[in-house]
Amino acid sequence: MRSHWLVALVVVGIAAACGKSGEPQAVPSTPSSLPQSSPPSPPPVTFSGVVTATNDNRPLVAVDVGIGTMTTTTDSNGRFSIALTGETAPNVPYVVSGTNLLPHAGALKVGASRTVNLDAVVQDGSFDLTFYRALVRGGSVNSPLRRWTTNPNVYIKTIDSSTGLAVEPEVLALVADWAKRSVSMWSGGQLQVGTVESGPSDLRGANGWIVVNFLRDLSRNICATGASIAANPGVVTLNIGRCGCGSTKVPPGIVLHEIGHVLGFYDLTDPRSVMYPVIPGGCPTPSLSAAEQRHAAIAYRRANGNIDPDIDPDGAPLIGRALRVP
Repeated sequence: MRSHWLVALVVVGIAAACGKSGEPQAVPSTPSSLPQSSPPSPPPVTFSGVVTATNDNRPLVAVDVGIGTMTTTTDSNGRFSIALTGETAPNVPYVVSGTNLLPHAGALKVGASRTVNLDAVVQDGSFDLTFYRALVRGGSVNSPLRRWTTNPNVYIKTIDSSTGLAVEPEVLALVADWAKRSVSMWSGGQLQVGTVESGPSDLRGANGWIVVNFLRDLSRNICATGASIAANPGVVTLNIGRCGCGSTKVPPGIVLHEIGHVLGFYDLTDPRSVMYPVIPGGCPTPSLSAAEQRHAAIAYRRANGNIDPDIDPDGAPLIGRALRVP
């Protein structure tokens, strides 16, 4: 009798575990997805530095500095500091502005906190925007600044192209000397000639070189030809004897003028300027006018491609301080 009850209990237990036939079985529920967490905010980036005058490197006091969406004013030493929070863009715009300043704008890579020294041109008696535009942009507000960014080498061809005669040694020596002087003078000391080479062969398409060729044509009313603005490679052709005086067959002023074109500068209408397109008689020792010296040095503190009035292209490097000029 005991064994019959055990069997019955076992059957009832199995039926209870399996449930009734035909009833739907419970489907386990899918666990809900966890809420997505927001990415962490980027750490603050602080830019600190000094704002100086491009004209003469003096600290600029109480001028406005804007970086990204933040602005501040320089202190009594020209110093500033701006912290950007939550910035995710790779580059942020900056601008330096203030009373009597030509606003200088560009873009900075965000990256890590660091020192960034900025500058702007003071529009005082040492700077003339009209003269600057004429020298650097050919008088057009639509022309970007074009200049060399590396030290040029100079190649001087020793055979003139019109007669096949050898160029006089004194002419070669004068051109080599004034090519070196010209590069330093026009760049405000930012660039120097790397090497000077000479030979009878043509040097064509050599990036990083200024090539000086010669011709002898007294029938043409030109002292030189062929220097394109900021061309790299640059090519200058000097007309031996046409504009010389006595034993000086190529005036040094011609070399200074033509190298000026190669380094990015245009003809001017002021007869006192080296870039005036008519050579003075007497073959005087040339020098840049005070205005040419100041404004050319400013141009060589700006990035290649800078547009009017003073906007550097995105990603352009900040240029180091120039030599002081009068």
